[in-house]
Amino acid sequence: MKKFKDWTSIKFMGGIYDISKLNNLRYYSNVYFHGHTVGGTNPSLLEAMASHALVSANDNIFNRSILGDDAYYFNSSTDVATQIEKLSKLKADNKIENNTTKIAHQYSWPRIVDQYVEHFYYIARDSGKTLVPNLT
Repeated sequence: MKKFKDWTSIKFMGGIYDISKLNNLRYYSNVYFHGHTVGGTNPSLLEAMASHALVSANDNIFNRSILGDDAYYFNSSTDVATQIEKLSKLKADNKIENNTTKIAHQYSWPRIVDQYVEHFYYIARDSGKTLVPNLT
């Protein structure tokens, strides 16, 4: 990465898969850029939100449905460059706190499990079958 050799604030680390290292990187970074353009609820986005990272995400329906107004958005590399240049002026306001609250309430495992159970009961009611849990 000769192009960035004089940029001491940018580190190219290669692939990092250890979740504790990833969470530390997200937490201590000035901003987390989420470049995913497809999918639904992306686990790495939720992890970044839970890590108290200020998020800048690709501007698409999936990311907006999760983040709402609690992120910055980009459509191009020019947008990313502009955000990096103005990084010291980017304000987190309540974005980080709001995303942490979303993780605790909207994306918690108990809530997700409850939603799946409710959905399965709905399917069973629709099919005329009774769901009886196997408690043994």
